[in-house]
Amino acid sequence: MFYNARFYDPCIMRWLAPDSMIPNIYNPLDLDRYAYVRNNPVNHNDPTGHCLDPIECFLAFLGGGPDAQGVLIASVFMNAASDNIEVAAGIAVQSEFLAPWDFRPAEQIRPGTSLGIAQVSDEQMTEYGLQGQDQVDPAVAVKAMQARISLVRDECTGCKGRDLLFAAALAQNGSAFDKSSMKIALNYKEGDYISWEKYFINNPSNPSPSQYDAVARQKLTNIPYNTQFMLLKYTRDLRELLNWGWKLPTGINSSDLDYMMDLATKDLATGDR
Repeated sequence: MFYNARFYDPCIMRWLAPDSMIPNIYNPLDLDRYAYVRNNPVNHNDPTGHCLDPIECFLAFLGGGPDAQGVLIASVFMNAASDNIEVAAGIAVQSEFLAPWDFRPAEQIRPGTSLGIAQVSDEQMTEYGLQGQDQVDPAVAVKAMQARISLVRDECTGCKGRDLLFAAALAQNGSAFDKSSMKIALNYKEGDYISWEKYFINNPSNPSPSQYDAVARQKLTNIPYNTQFMLLKYTRDLRELLNWGWKLPTGINSSDLDYMMDLATKDLATGDR
């Protein structure tokens, strides 16, 4: 029997796979991914296959809150005491709706398909100098995310802490912001820092209409699903990781995060928030 997100076997009375997401990492009942509606089917149902409370489920989807599952995954497979929070935030964003099919062997998928907690394709693994390694392996995925961010930040010549953090926030999403994008962003440098507002206005990087999830988010929020939206998701996850004991990199402080959030939630056409 199929329940939208996973199959249930009535003969053994068990789910055949865990839920592909964790709706609320702060609710212990949600951490059991083989449970159904927090073990209370008499009073609740789950039409989506993912969430008891649709509002709770889609907060992260719409950018209204941190990516609960992603933050948990980053904290499980990375070490807050020794690993880079900028990379961890990228993992959190990319593994927001991680599902079993993201762990299929590469030979079973179409070319260009992204896999693992960093959502990396075979072609990108080659670009990152990691060809032959398995991006489904979380340790390799973390290395891939580090490489993805580093390739872009290496183009940010003369950049200071805040601009390097912006570069990481946008680079984690892959081809939407690559090395050539970073070179374009440098054209908007004013004094010591890049004017990211001007960059977003002139280079929105909107998705194609075929990306139904992107279009849905854009229709349901006032923020276009573009590089600005990626900045919003990344900043929210970065802040949540701080609550989990992670530390900001040297040269970055809370005012930089406030600036990122302010820009991420700003209507660039009107200046409103």
